[in-house]
Formats: sequence, C-alpha cells, structure tokens
Amino acid sequence: MWENKNPLNSSCALVAALFFISGSFAAAAEQAPALAQLRGAPVELAIPVPDIPYKPSFAMEYAHYRGKLVVGIDFNRELMHTLLHLSDYGAKLRAGEMPELAGAALKELGQFKAHPAVLELEAGAPLNWDNKFSYGYFSSYSQHFSRLPEGRRIYEYSDDFLNRVLRGMPKAKKIEYLDAYWEKVRDFYLKAGYEAFFKNHGDRYRSYSDTVYASLPPLDIVKAHEDYHGTSAAGHFFIVPSPLSMPPGGSYGGPMGGSVFNYMGYGFDSPETIAYLGLHEFGHSFCNPVSDKYAAEAAKYAFIIEGIQEEMISQKYGTSWETVMAELLVRSVHARLLLKSEGREAAELFLLDEKYRYKFVFIEDFYALLEEYENNRAKYPTLSEFYPKLLASLADWDLAEVTEAEDPKIWTLPAGSGLKIAWANPKGSGYAAGLRDNDIVTAADGAVPGNSFFVTLEPNRTYTLTVTHAGGGPEIITLQTRPRTLKRPIRLPS
Repeated sequence: MWENKNPLNSSCALVAALFFISGSFAAAAEQAPALAQLRGAPVELAIPVPDIPYKPSFAMEYAHYRGKLVVGIDFNRELMHTLLHLSDYGAKLRAGEMPELAGAALKELGQFKAHPAVLELEAGAPLNWDNKFSYGYFSSYSQHFSRLPEGRRIYEYSDDFLNRVLRGMPKAKKIEYLDAYWEKVRDFYLKAGYEAFFKNHGDRYRSYSDTVYASLPPLDIVKAHEDYHGTSAAGHFFIVPSPLSMPPGGSYGGPMGGSVFNYMGYGFDSPETIAYLGLHEFGHSFCNPVSDKYAAEAAKYAFIIEGIQEEMISQKYGTSWETVMAELLVRSVHARLLLKSEGREAAELFLLDEKYRYKFVFIEDFYALLEEYENNRAKYPTLSEFYPKLLASLADWDLAEVTEAEDPKIWTLPAGSGLKIAWANPKGSGYAAGLRDNDIVTAADGAVPGNSFFVTLEPNRTYTLTVTHAGGGPEIITLQTRPRTLKRPIRLPS
C-alpha cells in the first residue's frame, strides 16, 4: 500500500509526504503539496487520449471516464470509513476534526455504534487501527468484495495484506476471520439502512466526483508514466475522492484486480493536488516492480538508512530500506515529469523539499542520471534496464556526524519578491517565532529570501525576518535556529 497525507489541509491547522503518507497522523506523509501548487502551462505531456471501452471490475458511484482514468465514489469504502467514524476509536483518528459527512453519519447512524462491525474496530479488538488494520490496508479491505448488497469476495487477499493484519494468526485463520468480518459489515449495511444514508447524501457525493473530474489537470498522468517507463502498469487507474478518509485528509494508493487506485482525501477541486497525487500514487505501480527487482542489489547500501530513519519513520515508512528505495525512485521520476510538464523551476522546488525536508538526499543524483535514460531510450527501452545505474550512484555515499539546524516546520511558496507561508506547523520553531499561514516573508537579514531559505537554515544562528501578515502590516520577527548533531548521509570526496 502507498500512503500520503496532505500537509496543507487547513483542517489539520495546516504536513507532510506524499503516496499516505505521513510523526503523528498528520505526518502520514509530511509531503509537500505546497510544491505541487506550482502549476504552469504543460509543455509536452498534456496529450489528449480517446476514451477506451471500460469493463468495470469495480462499481464506482457517480463515475466519469477519461482514457484509462476513472473518477468516482467507492461505495464499499465509504461504508467501511463510516464504521470507523462511528467507533470511539474514530474520535482519536479525527483528532478534533469533523468532516461534514462524518458528522452526518454520527447523527443519523449513531444508534448503531454498538453493532459488532463497529466494535471490531475499537481499541483492543483484532481489527483495531493500532493492530495494523490501518491506512492503505484498511482502505483496500473492502475492494476485495463486490458492491453491497451482493458483497461477494471477488479477489484473493494478497500475501502483503495478510502479513500486515491479524498478526500472530495462521494464514487460513486470517482469511476466515476477514471473511467473517465482512458478514458483520453486510449485517450493518442491512440493519442500519446504509444504502438509504448513502443515497440521501448522493448529491454531496456526486459533487465530489464531478468536482474532481472537472479539475483533472491538462497533463495526462497515466500516459506520462507509461511513456516514461516504457510499460503499462494497469488496465485502468482510479481517482477516488474519499471524503470520509481516515485520518481526515489521508490519501492512499495501491493495486487491486489489474487496476491501480488513488484514494484522495483532500484537494478535490485542485488540479495541482490531483496532478501531485496522481504522479506520486500512480507512479508506485510503475516504480515499485523496478525497485523490487533489484532489492537484493540495493541491500548493500541499506546502512545509509541510519542517517535518515527519523524522517522515514515520521512519514510512516519505518526502517524498511526497500520502501525507501521505492519512494526514492517514485519521487525522482516525479521530478523528471514535473520538469517536462511544468518546467525547471517547479522541478527544482520539488527537489529542494525532497532533499532537505524529507531527507531523500540522493534524489538529485537519481534526477540527474535519469536524463541519460531519457536520451537513450533505444538502449534502455524501460526504466528497469537503466535502474542499475541509479543504484550504482549510492556507492558515492557514506554516513558521518554533522550538526544541522532543527527544522522550523515552515512550508512556503514563491510570492513575487519573497516567500508566502503555505503552512506554519504549530509544533515548529517558526510558528513559535510568530510566523503564520499566509504571511509573506519579504526579507531575511536584509535580503530577499530564496526558495530554499527555510530548508537550508544554518544551525545556532539568529535570523531577522521582515514579515507582512495577512491583513496587516509588516513586522520584524527573530528566528533562532537550534542546533542538533546526528549521523547523516554525506557524499564521499571524488
């Protein structure tokens, strides 16, 4: 499963990831959609494609089709997330937020909070979120079944899914347990009258699907990936607005039944967000098989993760080097596609955040090497043939102790002669210094700050910032950077 979480969701006080995604729930990917908002006129990849005959393997409500893209609402998934919202544990995941449809579910279906399908998700229960039935795995569970009321299991549970959930239980018992739980879900559907609830809010659901479809970017995301990778990863690619997604704003992706899904929890009316999540989440279906193929070779560089594990854990990637390598390739290709579709500035801003904030410090090496791949497609028909060259670049890196500035947790966008603060995390030193969302930083120590200013601060230094607050006048703010010493990947001398 691939996870991402919107760093700029205003309801989060807006954090990054991407694809989830993720140290708190908000960090389910402290990924930088702020950078994805740098949208320009597509240069070469916005190629219209004709609609192709659609053979539905998944019943989407209020569906729209464009080429291989399908936009619609997943009925079963909304039901599953309704159950989670009804649970007492759901309040913990909401963390004070209350999506509109969640409030409606609590009001109209609250009398069924004690139903076995809900109780199974409570703290201490086998299928509780803390027991790894969470994020993309929770999200994909209902995809194994046809739309209720039929609710027939149409796909086998993957080994990856079974290894994740119900740990300590034999595989056969897991399958039996998961199937039995679906019968509880079916019973809830019938007794709570969920079909009527969904239809009563059909206008709202339709508006989400219509809005996403109307907001699709000019860039043909699927064709961009297929052309770049030299292969097709799936028959159809689904973009599924998910207003009840948990935690609120959470976005997840993954394959199922020969298709690829991007469940997006935010940005329904934003072409920038849709393009960002599409490039990232759909990118996994192309990149993961490549990085998996060379996992054994990549393992000799796994020691490097020690220098970035704090950031990887905060993004819900844990300490898995295989996961890091997949993410690195996805993000490197993402940057190259940004270069082609939106220009150099958008690509370079994306690289800055990936390198400095999310600590994919090798991304510039991969990004630069991929130009050779692009210019030699006769020699390298697919990215898989070229990937060993990317891996070889990791031999130039080692670990060393360094002193750096603590991250002030400030996300910015270019704003003429200055930087606009897209999000000031209340837990960061930037917020403590007085920086707020929508402020414009016009000067840092008397000079116009560059795009990389907040991600390249020097440790143990005091910066004097000239700030124009939204709706107010200028103010001088002092930002003190706190130093910290730790091991980091460093490039070896050539």
